Amino acid sequence: MGLSLHRTSAIVLRNYNLGETDRITVFLSARYGKVSGVSRRARKLASPFAGRLEPLSEVDLVYFLREGKTLARVNHVDLIHSFQALREDLSRLGPALKMSELMDRFTREGEATPLLYGLLARSLRALEGEVDGIALLVPFVLNLLALTGYEPQLGQCVHCSKTLPGDAPSFSPLLGGILCSGCAPLAPDRLEISPPVLAALRCGLRAEPGSPVGLPGPSAAVQSCLEVLERYIQTRMGRAISLRPFFDLPRFA
Repeated sequence: MGLSLHRTSAIVLRNYNLGETDRITVFLSARYGKVSGVSRRARKLASPFAGRLEPLSEVDLVYFLREGKTLARVNHVDLIHSFQALREDLSRLGPALKMSELMDRFTREGEATPLLYGLLARSLRALEGEVDGIALLVPFVLNLLALTGYEPQLGQCVHCSKTLPGDAPSFSPLLGGILCSGCAPLAPDRLEISPPVLAALRCGLRAEPGSPVGLPGPSAAVQSCLEVLERYIQTRMGRAISLRPFFDLPRFA
């Protein structure tokens, strides 16, 4: 079977150890989607990979992949951007690691995902600025859902298609969007949401991917958006994913 050489920019999602000295790294690459690769002797002090495979790091990745295999052999890594500032600030590290975790959960090995790579890279760079990391997590999750085909319906009633103003009373994770007052009783799973929560969700969905958007409303409403989205992902996709980066969220504001 043939051995092919690949080169791409990539972001480190996670690492785990292999044997006594090797390391397996999971990357989200710009050209080839998610890639898992073995770095030989990466855990030795004198390794050429030292300091280049930390989670969140953006790198120039060179690897070999044998035809029919899914585990690559990492040949060379150059650091593009370390995102060290995120690792040194817990208020930004939590959202950054949550973004990385979500990308890992929402992507598959070998499927090209340039838009998702761009979303993660821009979002991490936005987190380095003066931006509320928790607020940025809302548009990140909404854009991730939209790019993977799971965008919730926030402009019209998901049941009768009636255009709704900013005071829709309910959101149904099972039906996939907001409900007017007439249709709300049809959804036993409905969540009562306040106008600030709906406004924040709509603003997050309209936001440019990875932009340091300022969501409207109090911080409690922004945090409640994450709980709504958490329930939505669990219901629609069957994935138990927590959107709580190092903190507990209040219930719906």
